[in-house]
Amino acid sequence: EDYTYREFEQLTDAQQIAFQNEIDFEAWLERVQGGNSGEEEMPWDKPGAKRPEDYTYREFEQLTDAQQIAFQNEIDFEAWLERVQGGNSGEEEEMPWDKPGAKRPEDYTWEDFEDLTMAQQIAFQSAFDDEDGFMDWLAANEP
Repeated sequence: EDYTYREFEQLTDAQQIAFQNEIDFEAWLERVQGGNSGEEEMPWDKPGAKRPEDYTYREFEQLTDAQQIAFQNEIDFEAWLERVQGGNSGEEEEMPWDKPGAKRPEDYTWEDFEDLTMAQQIAFQSAFDDEDGFMDWLAANEP
């Protein structure tokens, strides 16, 4: 809760995801970006800006890591990700672990995880069968 936005940005992607799960991330983000930290608001909060639900996957990938995490909390991220990657956009392929014969998320190594894009890392945390699955995997695999 006492981290600054700058300290958060210096964490690795996996640490940012774990940080998000550790606290009420939306409240923390609002507090640290509420003018006290000098950080700019999220792009979708600007007057007349495109809503997160209307972002393309390409627009999502252009966000900073912190903005991607905030984006995930702003909407039903899994439904959005499925919609934009479900073949309608023609841009993106399915998650690597959803392909026939692919390695399951619980069998990934830390190196496998680091090879994923930020969007895939975010989806990865939701790919486990139980809600503590990602945290258990992270504890067992993070270097």
